[in-house]
Amino acid sequence: MEGRKVTLLDAYKLWRSLREVEDSRITGAYRRGECLALRLRAGQEKWLLFHPRIGPVLSADIPFAAESYTALKSAFRGRRVLEAALLGGDRVLALRTHNAQLVLEWIREGNVIVVEDSKIKYALRRRRMRDRAVEPGAPYVPPPRRPSLFETSPEEVFEKLRTFSSRRLVTAFAAATSVPGDVAYEALYRVGLDPTSKARLAPQDLVEKAYWEARNIYVDALSTDDGFLVGRDVYPFMPTHVALPMRRVNYLEEASKYFAERISAACTPPEEGERLGERLRGSLEKVESEIRLLEKNRERVDALITAYRALRSARVPWGDIESRLRQSFPELKTVKHEKMLLEVEYDGVTIELDARQSFYGNLSEKYRALKRLKERIARAEAAYRPPSSGPEQRPTSRRKRWYEDFRYFTTTGGFLVVAGKSAGQNELLVRRYLEERDLFFHADIHGAPATILKSGGKEPGSRDIEEAAQFAASYSSAWEAGLYSIDVYWVRGSQVSKKAPSGEYLGKGAFMIYGKRNYLKGVKLSLAIGYNASEGIHALPALALDEREGCFLVLEPGRLSRRLVVEKTIRFLRSHCGVKRIQSGDVEKLLPKGGFYIARKVVRGKPDEE
Repeated sequence: MEGRKVTLLDAYKLWRSLREVEDSRITGAYRRGECLALRLRAGQEKWLLFHPRIGPVLSADIPFAAESYTALKSAFRGRRVLEAALLGGDRVLALRTHNAQLVLEWIREGNVIVVEDSKIKYALRRRRMRDRAVEPGAPYVPPPRRPSLFETSPEEVFEKLRTFSSRRLVTAFAAATSVPGDVAYEALYRVGLDPTSKARLAPQDLVEKAYWEARNIYVDALSTDDGFLVGRDVYPFMPTHVALPMRRVNYLEEASKYFAERISAACTPPEEGERLGERLRGSLEKVESEIRLLEKNRERVDALITAYRALRSARVPWGDIESRLRQSFPELKTVKHEKMLLEVEYDGVTIELDARQSFYGNLSEKYRALKRLKERIARAEAAYRPPSSGPEQRPTSRRKRWYEDFRYFTTTGGFLVVAGKSAGQNELLVRRYLEERDLFFHADIHGAPATILKSGGKEPGSRDIEEAAQFAASYSSAWEAGLYSIDVYWVRGSQVSKKAPSGEYLGKGAFMIYGKRNYLKGVKLSLAIGYNASEGIHALPALALDEREGCFLVLEPGRLSRRLVVEKTIRFLRSHCGVKRIQSGDVEKLLPKGGFYIARKVVRGKPDEE
């Protein structure tokens, strides 16, 4: 079950929303598998959604089909929620009515429990554990309370950490501080500790710094309404350890949608998810058609809206308005005067216009709808498709290599080339991984990745340098600008410094270059996206294709949309390479920003004859 769960920090930050269940009347209880949906009414209808391995969230609607939950319906239907509370300050939400209590646990495998007169009447999962029994007739005992981060000292955390010496540092630190795993990872990452290292290797001074960093993460997260959208996930704090683009959002709005969709995905069979995806793609195509037709008929749409507003201002009777407008605008089909909505038809496509807005206001609304649909389709694909892999791939437990968070490829001469995806990654690459004998590449344009060729003490050849330069050029802003070539320079790692000249300041991702720069003029922008058995689905500069086995599409800057290129690439990999399980995100994350042109196909290192 991929994606984030409602951590304790999420629950604290969602609490303003979750407390809205208080004084609401429970008007229905439904379930689908392990999913619970309580229908609540207090002025307007809302739904409390819950999954035992994800957590609770308040939603405007129920996003999955469900049947009546008899065990809860008989105990709570028509009852008013008098109080909502997190028991023991942990992931246990209790809703109290005057004669019963509904307890929702999402610790470990989770549970749904009905308590009457302090005894359990119903439990989704019956368990007999060392510290408590969860079965009908037994007294309800919450899960053992763990000391919170704010009830322990840095020294106590380090002493606890030593008892978990054989565990990974992030696991041990999370257990010692009682913080969520992603908070533990972030705190360790911020102080320079490797979260995947052994706990016994962590020095006390850095562990104590990580303790204070974890406290800061909590305090900062709970002092603002902001959250961060990272890929498809929503975080209550800024996760600098995640190597993906992120943007600041309203946490309550985005998290409510995100967790509702996570719960829906967990409760919807794959075949229903596929039908949902088909419906969304149909809606996407319609909105794209509407945008295209609006732009094509801009002057007429603008004139129609202006004419309608003028007639309304002149207090012309509504019946006369339609007849007058149709004389000049036969494309007008209906008018909804109460809402000031106009329906027009162009090339057989019906488009609804809001006459309260200008042409550009209507067009902007269509683009916003398009963006929302794309996001929903992406989330649906991630939720319902199996994980991507090639024909022979199997799950593996190998440790992730340091460079796999970045863009990377191996040159024809066997040198590793790594490029940053963001200013933060550029900073990390240079500060942590650039060594004196490595080569540093940068396209001669603002908005280019820091790219390093790891020499390993050897001297790379001219071909290796050309391939690394093309990689650096292709992921620069030159691609989005539609340029076909750009100059790229390279220097030794010893020439790159983060130290600014006296009186100056270098921002994140900025560096000083000292000494002579070696320029490669007019480096062509060209990337190959494809698959081979040893590397899976990956990207590399087109110059590096000559010796490669596998199936690749060679891309250059052009006019094809990102979505179309992703679809064509997926079809190509399935038909030519036999890659059976692949999702759009596997391809999209490899593409630079901008438009595309498919220059050629390459199969097993030779041009495709088809």
